[in-house]
Amino acid sequence: MGCRNHQFVLLLTTVIGLTYQITDKWAMKEVTSAKTKEIYTAGETNAPYGMMIKAEIGKDTNNYVLVYRNDEKK
Repeated sequence: MGCRNHQFVLLLTTVIGLTYQITDKWAMKEVTSAKTKEIYTAGETNAPYGMMIKAEIGKDTNNYVLVYRNDEKK
C-alpha cells in the first residue's frame, strides 16, 4: 500500500503543478521589446512603388504574416 500512496501523492502534485502553470503562467514572464529595421518592397524592385503582402493565418484569428524583403536588391 505504501507504493500506491507515493504514486497518488506524485500524481496529485503533478496535477496541481500543471494546473497552476496553465492558469497563472508560473515560471513565465511577459517581455515586450521593440526593434526598428528597414524593410524593402515585396514586389518588383524596379517598380516605382513599394509593396508589403499581408496574409491572415487561419480564419478570423487576427493573426497575420507580413511578407517583405530584407535586402534592397534581392
